[in-house]
Amino acid sequence: MKHEHLFVNGEYEPYNQWNGVVRTNAGDDTDLTTTNHGCIAHLAQVNNKLTAEVNIAAQATVIRKRNNGDIIVDPVELCKCSQHGNPGRNSDPMVLKQHPKTRLSLSSGAYYTNEKVQIASQINALARDGNKISIADPVAIYMKQFDTSKFGLDVDGSGENPEDIPAGTFTWVRGNIEKGMGLRLHIEVPRDTIGTGANAGRQLDVSDILDSSNQHIRYGAQFADDITMTVNGVVIPNSPVADPQKCCGCDANVQFSPAAAGQAFVGRV
Repeated sequence: MKHEHLFVNGEYEPYNQWNGVVRTNAGDDTDLTTTNHGCIAHLAQVNNKLTAEVNIAAQATVIRKRNNGDIIVDPVELCKCSQHGNPGRNSDPMVLKQHPKTRLSLSSGAYYTNEKVQIASQINALARDGNKISIADPVAIYMKQFDTSKFGLDVDGSGENPEDIPAGTFTWVRGNIEKGMGLRLHIEVPRDTIGTGANAGRQLDVSDILDSSNQHIRYGAQFADDITMTVNGVVIPNSPVADPQKCCGCDANVQFSPAAAGQAFVGRV
């Protein structure tokens, strides 16, 4: 890896060969060419940039109302009204866990609660209650937790007798997972982990790991299903409540319909 691979005219180029994607035309980030399917594109995808995280958090502090003056509190209606994103996307629904000393963690998935709600609705609720909200420093999208209890190792190749995952298979190499701030996870079956039965004499690898559905690992997403992502924030209580605003570019008189909740909405995040 060389400096010129990563920087163009002194500016970091996220679409570089080491991230697996490059610009087809200089200066155009809408037409990208994949150069290596095995690379990890760290926040190179436009919807996953830190600016998107800051943007949705900032927009979510705006209290919204219908044209009749009613404050919007429903998560899906609020998401559509403020154009935070698509309420049907797995990456847009989020939940929140309150921490002591006014710190909070905004986490993806439904780990802390049975109800999937939008991250924006949780921030918005804090704003409606008279709080100032900010993303905590250092700003990042972190891995908060990885539940490895559902995985097993198919030692004998039958797929029917999974054994415990060997120690050292999952290694955190960046960030601090103990604080819920993991940044990079390395997954590799330790050397000298030798199979039996149909796998006799063979060094086992990641493809010999079974997921929670007893399927062999073929894609990174099978691990991602059990990773809880998080955005850390801080809250300053007892702050003035801002005046509610009308919806962005849509008819605020239209009442929310649960039946329409799953309809796709093309948003910014």
